[in-house]
Amino acid sequence: MDLQTSENEEAQGASLHPGGRIALSISKRDDILRLLSEIRPVTPEGIIIDGNTALLSMDNMNDYISLFFRFFNSSYPMVHVATLDIEGGDPIFLLSIIILGQTYKNKDTHQLSVYLYDALVPYILSGLMSVPIPDLPILQSFLIIECYGMYRAGPYQRENAMLIHTLLFGVSMHPVIKR
Repeated sequence: MDLQTSENEEAQGASLHPGGRIALSISKRDDILRLLSEIRPVTPEGIIIDGNTALLSMDNMNDYISLFFRFFNSSYPMVHVATLDIEGGDPIFLLSIIILGQTYKNKDTHQLSVYLYDALVPYILSGLMSVPIPDLPILQSFLIIECYGMYRAGPYQRENAMLIHTLLFGVSMHPVIKR
């Protein structure tokens, strides 16, 4: 099922394939691949996961995004499609969507999502310590990754999800100071 949006929604920023599917541009995929080169996800065999990984082709990444919106976001609407700006989207946010979407395709992509998750969580946590109040894309990424860990992965990821939940709760209780 492809997401269908109105012309107004398209004008607000979501990049669409012909047929109405939300899609990455080549430059946004490159941004995500640069993020992957920073977080350096690896398989248990020590193989680095990067842009040469067949499961991270442009078509596959767009499939994962579609699967996220079809199966997850339709039940748990964490991302407002009408105002989604793929081109302006933070690569961490987009990668979290891809990771959760991978779990809906097949066993190989689900396994790849575990490797990506295991590299992304420490990366997000390390950056979070330097920011008093995270911005919205990071908070959305955390929520998506927390759901992944709790409902779509194994015991190790569930433990991380509980840690993320605690951090999100702490951030939500933190008063916003305007200057």
